[in-house]
Amino acid sequence: IKSSAASDVYKRQVIIGDCSFTYYRVLILKDCPRLSVFEVGMKSFRYVERIEISRIGLVSITIGNQQLPKLESFSVNGLNDLSQVTIGDGNGIVNTDSGKFIIISCAQLTTVIIGDYSFQNFGIVTIKNNPMLTGIEFGSWCFSRANGVRFIGIRSCTVTCRLTESSIHHSC
Repeated sequence: IKSSAASDVYKRQVIIGDCSFTYYRVLILKDCPRLSVFEVGMKSFRYVERIEISRIGLVSITIGNQQLPKLESFSVNGLNDLSQVTIGDGNGIVNTDSGKFIIISCAQLTTVIIGDYSFQNFGIVTIKNNPMLTGIEFGSWCFSRANGVRFIGIRSCTVTCRLTESSIHHSC
């Protein structure tokens, strides 16, 4: 979705119903500074492998439980109004060591919460230049196979890893 300056005034929200765009592989939201709401119904984008979100006006990103099981790359860059990212359990569970989770340059971002078993096979985690970030919470078995974790340019942040009895051997 890309908007021109003339049509920006009218495009402030996008709402997608249940079971829509089920076989799309790539979702790109880019250059829509007035887009403040992007809602996706249950079982939509079930096969999406890559999400890229940049330079839009979202204030929060919320992904439900097991909404995006095939996700291999999640990238958020330059969302100046974004304050929270919440991702439910069981997203991005494909077996890929090349998976990437990236959140860069979101000036107002304060909180990142990721549910149990999400992105467990992702190889790279980068959270960079988010100066207002105060809390990151990883559920059990998140990024358990990560080979590169980078927290860069974060002033004061608490990182919490929830451990369950079955994952107590996993170190965060």
